[in-house]
Amino acid sequence: QEIVDSISSPCDYLFGSWLIRIGVWTIVVLAFICNALVIVTIFRFPPYISSIKLLIGLIAVVNTLMGVCSSVLASVDALTFGVFAKYGAWWEGGAGCHTIGLLFIFASEASIFLLTLAALERGFSVKHATKSETKATLASMRIAVFFCFGLALIVAVIPVLGGSEYGVSPLCIPLPFGKPTAVEPSQGHSWGFEFSCGSHFSHGT
Repeated sequence: QEIVDSISSPCDYLFGSWLIRIGVWTIVVLAFICNALVIVTIFRFPPYISSIKLLIGLIAVVNTLMGVCSSVLASVDALTFGVFAKYGAWWEGGAGCHTIGLLFIFASEASIFLLTLAALERGFSVKHATKSETKATLASMRIAVFFCFGLALIVAVIPVLGGSEYGVSPLCIPLPFGKPTAVEPSQGHSWGFEFSCGSHFSHGT
């Protein structure tokens, strides 16, 4: 059991430096404040939302979701400060890590797809500016938004279906080759340090 724990999480800190720690909390605070202002401003009058405003509002929503995921990681780092090695295996194997990882990938992919859709919408609106075409664009935009969210969900689920897992790293990010199963005992500790600590932020950097 001690070998497994040392392989899974040999680090004493989830975030390896105060620069990263402060940076993450700063991003979390700004994500909540700025995106909340955008969401309230845009969705305050739902019947009068244009297609581009809808996209901007939804981008703010998914960015807020990424802020929530980052805040959870920052909270785990704060709660396990200096003793993460004792709880790392529990965190990586728990439902919380898997959920946070899936939501983070979903939100990040959805943000990319929505940004692409917004660029296409702007290009389309320049060529077609009549009233009837604008209404048609808004209706088709809603369908495109559902497609973006569906595609983002598929991308988020693929790592699980493909044999990878969201709990193979402390940051709950799936690795392209899945979770390693064959590790030599003599190399277990050194490999585990590289995998768990090196995959995010090495302590002391």
